[in-house]
Amino acid sequence: VKSEDPATRTAVDATRGQILTFNGKPITAVYSANSAGFTESSREIWNFDHSYLQAIPDKELPPEITAYMTPVALARWLKERPLTHSSNPAYSSRAAYRWQLWVPRRELEERLARAGTKEIGEILSVTTTGRGPSGRVKEVRIQGTKGEHRIIGDVIRSRLGGLRSNLFVVEPKLGPDGLPEYFIFTGGGWGHGVGMCQSGAAGMAAAGYSCGEILDHYYPGAVLTKRY
Repeated sequence: VKSEDPATRTAVDATRGQILTFNGKPITAVYSANSAGFTESSREIWNFDHSYLQAIPDKELPPEITAYMTPVALARWLKERPLTHSSNPAYSSRAAYRWQLWVPRRELEERLARAGTKEIGEILSVTTTGRGPSGRVKEVRIQGTKGEHRIIGDVIRSRLGGLRSNLFVVEPKLGPDGLPEYFIFTGGGWGHGVGMCQSGAAGMAAAGYSCGEILDHYYPGAVLTKRY
């Protein structure tokens, strides 16, 4: 109660009884902190398909930023900071929109051991296998001196050292012994990236978009319905 704000109460009162529906049923209105400028479909992240939870590019993205970018284009896009509604500095931190994380090889090996994975020895490589329309990684293959391990889906973020999203590219930094000393993850966004982007929604509102227009963008096909 102490953290309530008059503006928030006004918004709640003004929209009392309104819900988003699809085919007459309440939608699964998931959201993430920052989509990096391109949301992802629920099918790619959780393997269930809702037509209103699709990969949606930010309205401010240039036309060359499309679904299923080439590896080179994706890496370049993640290393840049294109202006989008999700990058509005008033509603997102720099480290939420674009980030880089150096994870020691030893730390990855320890994380895998704590997760109860089979012994794969010293890690030789970390490679991505398959991406969704927005570029988010669907599977990671870890090759070790004694075997291989695969990580699939949303758990990739936590298993690989606390990444902020599955939207990343990875490259090794070799040590004196020729083995990877670090794995460098360059990525964008914070969270799973499905549905509404909190930073993007605030950025769109600041740019003059209405509540209905913002919801139509992030949940295409959903209908704002008055239930009582």
